[in-house]
Amino acid sequence: MIVRRAYLEKNRDAVKRFMKAHSDAVYQLKHNKKKGMEVLQKRLLQKDRDIIEATYDYYGPKFEFPPRVSREGAAATAKFVTDRVGGGKAIDTGKIIDESIVDELEKEGFFKALGK
Repeated sequence: MIVRRAYLEKNRDAVKRFMKAHSDAVYQLKHNKKKGMEVLQKRLLQKDRDIIEATYDYYGPKFEFPPRVSREGAAATAKFVTDRVGGGKAIDTGKIIDESIVDELEKEGFFKALGK
């Protein structure tokens, strides 16, 4: 999830609630294949079960739980952006990644509670 730092500061509770909902959805996707495939079928408007299953099998493992940022992915994305539109000026991803909401939820036991 990407938000501006100012938005996070003013709307921290809303961001946290969204992260909880997102995390619950990812947990369900990763731990309930039947339900995950039903959601994909509905959202993709696809009736072919083989296509739905292949889509689930491909994308399911790509979701992180808990939802941490891939440092390698962020660096690759930053490089892509700077190469295309940033005039070559490097982006320090360490300065823009804020996982404090995920840290809070982890301390509160939210992620463990989803498994119970």
